Order: sequence, then structure tokens, then C-alpha cells
Amino acid sequence: MRYFFQINICHYFINICLNAGFISLTTYIFLLKSKFVNSYVDKTVNVEISNVLRLIFGIIFTLSTFYVQYSHTIMWFDAIIFFPLVLLGYEQLINSNKVILYCISLILLILFNYYIGVMVLVFLLVLTLFWIVLSLIYKKEYLLTMKKVYTHYCILSYQ
Repeated sequence: MRYFFQINICHYFINICLNAGFISLTTYIFLLKSKFVNSYVDKTVNVEISNVLRLIFGIIFTLSTFYVQYSHTIMWFDAIIFFPLVLLGYEQLINSNKVILYCISLILLILFNYYIGVMVLVFLLVLTLFWIVLSLIYKKEYLLTMKKVYTHYCILSYQ
């Protein structure tokens, strides 16, 4: 009897489906808890629509070209699960000096896949520079905080 896919690779299919679900979940958590994202969303969209949009964008991130393109390299997916949590932890580090989520999720991301971890660290460097420029544009007092966070970032990332 012929099946839709071979039975001997069924565990790969289950792994891909579970990873896709976890990536959607962590993206939804990031979109739900992020103060930076919600500061713009809460001003423009009501609560019911914003929850639906968070769910939709969590699924969109999972079905992005990056994810679909690398669906054959299964070992990278475990690291991608932690990317939204690293972003959320980094934002918590900037806003309220909470280090736990950032450290744990970054360590897990680097342990699961070092290559993706390096790419995320480069992205965080660019994100820090973006937030510094954004704070200069809006004349807020985040510049000192960003310098402090950037120093913490350098110390934590290169140990």
C-alpha cells in the first residue's frame, strides 16, 4: 500500500510540524508581550482585532520563506524557536533590566545551533543601533540606557 509519504521518515515530518507550532507560539508570545510592538498596535487597532492579528502574524512568521527554504535542514529549526524569545528578553533587558529571559533564551539558541546564534547576535547589534537612532530622533532619554544595554550585550554575547 502506498502512503502520502514514506513511513521511515515520519519522525522528520512530526519534528517539522512540532517546530512550526512552537515557532508560531513563541512569535505570538513575543507579539503579545512586546512593549515596543504593542505601543504602536494599541494606538491603531482595537483589542479583538489585535489578538487575531498576533495569531496571524505568528503563523506568517512560521510560513515565511526562510522557514520553508530551510525545512530540509531540521537542526536549524530548534534554534529558530528561541529567536522571538531572545527579542522579547532583549527588550525586557532594555526596558526593565530583567536579564533572565534574555540569557536563558540566548544560551539555548546558541546551544541548539551556533550558526543561527551568531546571526541572531549580529541582528541584535543592528537592532541596538536602530533603537539608539530611534531614541535620538524622538529625543528620549533612552540613549544612556541603550549604551548600558549595549555594554551588557557585548559582555554577555562574547563570553
